[in-house]
Amino acid sequence: MKKYQGYILALLVILGLGLMAAWFFYDPVSSFRLSVPGADNRKKGPVASVEKVNIGEDFTLFKSIPDMPGTNWPRFRGGQFDNINKENIRLISKLGDPAAHILWKLNLGEGHAAPAVYEGRVYLLDYDEMKKEDALRCFSLLKGEELWRRGYHVHLKRNHGLSRTIPAVTKDYVLTIGPRCQVMCCNRSSGALLWGFDLGREFQAEVPFWYTIVKPGKRPGKHQIPITGKCHMPPLSL
Repeated sequence: MKKYQGYILALLVILGLGLMAAWFFYDPVSSFRLSVPGADNRKKGPVASVEKVNIGEDFTLFKSIPDMPGTNWPRFRGGQFDNINKENIRLISKLGDPAAHILWKLNLGEGHAAPAVYEGRVYLLDYDEMKKEDALRCFSLLKGEELWRRGYHVHLKRNHGLSRTIPAVTKDYVLTIGPRCQVMCCNRSSGALLWGFDLGREFQAEVPFWYTIVKPGKRPGKHQIPITGKCHMPPLSL
């Protein structure tokens, strides 16, 4: 048996060296493909809407009510852009509080949109998956009744939800921008369409893959919508 020990040892050494050589020269990522700009064959230039969107084409009037002066939260971060509600209203600490009486609630489409509130009305840019439609919806703050709905057909893919933005509301107007950069301005009370345009088609704005999260901003007499792309869009006069 001893006379074979040398052969066995030599065989183990050769085997070990072979394994080390294989480990040293083996490339585990040899089949990987380098991901470089342009490999996805994406067309150059800004991404514009392929489909023609008829902004504000659909309208339904459910009910008319008078304004109810009082609580206002007219845009993203509130009227003063400071995210502070200055009304003298005591907030409840938890939903289990007996004072926390739910006045109304409703189901909405999937997403991250939030409402704006003005003179007793609630404005929300929702997305209807059944109709494939952005929908500006107006509700009664007091009762939650839907007053009117103004929408347009646009296809969205689910990407961390669907709806995104918050309307901006003034005494006379409500201004929205949809996930794919369609801008729409309506009469605040009646829902009548005043004007609309597609930033992608008309201003060559780039629509992010995760969709826009831009909210209309305001300065005296003007509204601003920052965009990226080939063009600069000046402040809008409503």
